[in-house]
Amino acid sequence: MTFLNRIKKIFNPEPKEQVLGYSPSELQHLFQNTSATVNPGFQKNYPKKSSLESAGIHAFYASQLIDKEEMEIFLKRVDSYFQSETKRVFSDTVVTQSKAITTDERLCYLLVKEFGGVVIKLVTDSVRFLNLLAECNFSMPPPWLAFSDYKPQWWGGSMQGAQAYYDDCFFSSFFASLSIEDRKKYFAKHNASQDWEKALELFYDIETD
Repeated sequence: MTFLNRIKKIFNPEPKEQVLGYSPSELQHLFQNTSATVNPGFQKNYPKKSSLESAGIHAFYASQLIDKEEMEIFLKRVDSYFQSETKRVFSDTVVTQSKAITTDERLCYLLVKEFGGVVIKLVTDSVRFLNLLAECNFSMPPPWLAFSDYKPQWWGGSMQGAQAYYDDCFFSSFFASLSIEDRKKYFAKHNASQDWEKALELFYDIETD
């Protein structure tokens, strides 16, 4: 079931599911800005973003895996645009709710250490802030660091479990967004072996020169 389909199913007086610890009615109350405009292709750009409009929530949901050392950059970008309002705990993780310094835009986000990096999950009605995050060009842990015992020849095909989740939610769209030059820099930064380079280029069917 897709994220939006789950959202549509939880509209009842006592929702069984929450988004970052918020019920649908809470998110509807927080995100009432209907004036946000987006550029064509905005939702297709990496990282993936899902509009929650069909659930009556005027905001976007996004999630992204980044390298651990980039977490401070993300937090500084948040602090430059938002002021913290409240915090709550959801699934043993702190969720921060913030309001923009100069507008009525809001952001709810959490950070989870996973796959050798940090997963950012957020809901916001600020298209400008999402564009600012995209400009950061965050990297992410590659498969050989996220799964240290996983062999390159195993990558692809009918992956299941953690590997499938990592690839579907994070890596495949990230890797596809890289130019040939950026991909070379990514491999060099993370000390990719030739076997891993060949396995990824073959599986994702990408240009190599």
